Amino acid sequence: MAACDDLYGLKDGLIDDPRLCHFDPATLECAAGQDAATCLSPAETGVVRCLHDGAVTADGKRLEPAIAHEWGSELGWTLFVPAAQGTRVMSERAVCGSMPLMS
Repeated sequence: MAACDDLYGLKDGLIDDPRLCHFDPATLECAAGQDAATCLSPAETGVVRCLHDGAVTADGKRLEPAIAHEWGSELGWTLFVPAAQGTRVMSERAVCGSMPLMS
């Protein structure tokens, strides 16, 4: 959020036009000696990139519209990403069959 909040010169906790946000998750990677609880490993940075890129074919063609993965929209991804630690998401039912939808 902080990386793209003031693209229009106003820092208000909102990303006015997410299409203009070109955040690089590598900026969150741990520096040498940094507490791992305060940063991301290279593998975790890769996961962030994959989530934001969305599904693609083997040759790199997007299978989802870019608008589905705009920077700043992460808090609305509760269909696939739990809203809080220890909670389940509705999409688990599609993957896990008879698993209860909510815990």
